[in-house]
Amino acid sequence: MCGGGGGGGNDALNYQKRQEQLRQTRIRTGMDQLRAIFDGGRAGANAASSFDPNTTYYDSKGNVVYSPGSLPAAPPAPTRPGAYFSYAQGGFVDANGNQIGISGYSTPTGPSAREQAIQALKDKASMGQLFTGTQEYKGFQPSFYDKQKQAYLDYANPQLQEQMGKARRNLTFALSRAGTLSSSIAARNQADLGKSYARQQRQIASRAQDVANQARSGVSQQRDQLTRTLQATADPSAVTDQIGGIMQTLRSTPNFQPLAPVLQDAGAGIGAYRQGYQYGQMRRNIQDYFRNPNSSSGSIVNN
Repeated sequence: MCGGGGGGGNDALNYQKRQEQLRQTRIRTGMDQLRAIFDGGRAGANAASSFDPNTTYYDSKGNVVYSPGSLPAAPPAPTRPGAYFSYAQGGFVDANGNQIGISGYSTPTGPSAREQAIQALKDKASMGQLFTGTQEYKGFQPSFYDKQKQAYLDYANPQLQEQMGKARRNLTFALSRAGTLSSSIAARNQADLGKSYARQQRQIASRAQDVANQARSGVSQQRDQLTRTLQATADPSAVTDQIGGIMQTLRSTPNFQPLAPVLQDAGAGIGAYRQGYQYGQMRRNIQDYFRNPNSSSGSIVNN
C-alpha cells in the first residue's frame, strides 16, 4: 500500500485551519473597532498593508505595538576577519561560507529575535492588524439618548406654552364678556384648562421618551447589521468604510412634527352656558312661585 497521499491531505487541512485562524483574527480586529465606535473608546485607524521599521504602529484597540527603535538588537558582529552572520544558515560563517563558532558568542541555530519580531509585524500587517494611527470615539452613551429626549422637549414644550397662553387669554375674555369672571363658572373652566395643560405635558414627556427609545433601537439595529457584515466578510474595512455616513445619520436630530392644537378654546360656549344658566334659574323661580305663591322671593305678580 502506498501512503504517499497522506502528506498532501494534511497540508490541505493545515491550510484550511490557517485560513480559518486568519479569518477569526480579522473578525476580532473588526469587533474591537465596532466596540470602540458604539461603546466609546480608542481604536486603530488607517490599516497598514506592509511594515516599515520607521513608522509607529498600533493594534485594533489603539495600543502601540511597535515604535521605531524598539526591535531587538541585531546579532553581534563576528570577530574573525572575513566572517559574517548568515540568516540563511542561522549563524556565523567564515569567508568561505563555512559555519563557525566565535569565542564569546553562541552561534544562533535559527532566526534571530530581531528577525522574528520583524516577521511577526509583517504577518500582522498582512492580516490587517497593524494601524498607522488611532481614533477616539464618543460612542453612544446614556447622555446621547438624554440629548435626543431633551431635543423633543425643547421643541414641543414652547409650542404647548404658547397654546396655553392663548387659551388663557381667550378664557379670560369670554368670562369677562359673559360677566362671570369671578364666578364658579370661571373657577371651573380655569381648573379644566389647567388639567388639560398638565395632561398634554405628560403626553409630551412620553413622546420625548419614545424619541430616545427609537434612537436607541436605531443604534442597536445598525450595530447588529455591521456585526453581521463583518462576520460574513471577515473584512474590517468593509465595516469601517461605512461608519462615517452611519454615524452622521444616527447622531442627527430627528425632524419633529409641529404640535397639533391640543388645548381647546377654553372660552368657547361660556356665553351660551351663561344664558342657559340664567334661563334655568328663571324656570326654577317660576316653578317655585307657582308652588308657593305667597313667597316673597317670587318676581311674578299674580293678577
